Amino acid sequence: MERIASMSKHNATPEEIRDSLEEDIKTNAITLNGMLVFNHRDLPHDFPELMTEVLQKRFEEVGERYGVPDASDLYIVADGAEARWYVMSKSTRMPVGSAPITAQSLAAVREEHRKAETDAYFAERAARVEFWRRAAEERHWARQSVARWAYEALRDSYDEDYTDYQQRLRDSLLTPHERAERHREIARKRLKTFYHDYLEQMHSSHRPLHKC
Repeated sequence: MERIASMSKHNATPEEIRDSLEEDIKTNAITLNGMLVFNHRDLPHDFPELMTEVLQKRFEEVGERYGVPDASDLYIVADGAEARWYVMSKSTRMPVGSAPITAQSLAAVREEHRKAETDAYFAERAARVEFWRRAAEERHWARQSVARWAYEALRDSYDEDYTDYQQRLRDSLLTPHERAERHREIARKRLKTFYHDYLEQMHSSHRPLHKC
């Protein structure tokens, strides 16, 4: 109201006031289930999609207990300046569940999406490897050697990438201390390998030549 009063005082027309307020809303808020969520410039770009999914899960878990008709009845209220939100019902005007939705909650949903996409990607690659494995085993295949080469190349690439992916998943579950210790262990192994290769090279360079 102070904004409107100030603009009116400076002789702004009703159309100018309306356009200014609409522009502020577009810039500083998003719509979620028909309700405005402000300060969206501080929110991640995928906030609406992630929050909609979280609200759907909240409805499935406790909606019936709180008398919520459907997930679209839910909206969120920000907890001050904190990156967390409480879930409310438009029909009952009451909170739905006591646990707030946090930035960590949204990050967990984003990680689920990323894992599902990665799993689908590796499943597709595994199917391609299996196709060429079968092709290489078919005796009537006209170019069996080519099929064998394609199968082995794809298999080795898949095994290496999938092993690395699984290791990164395991690493994500480590505590900061465990993760730091793992990095130190990797560094020790690399240093040991480098030193071994260096000694082998030095030994080879000083090896006496055999007389013919």
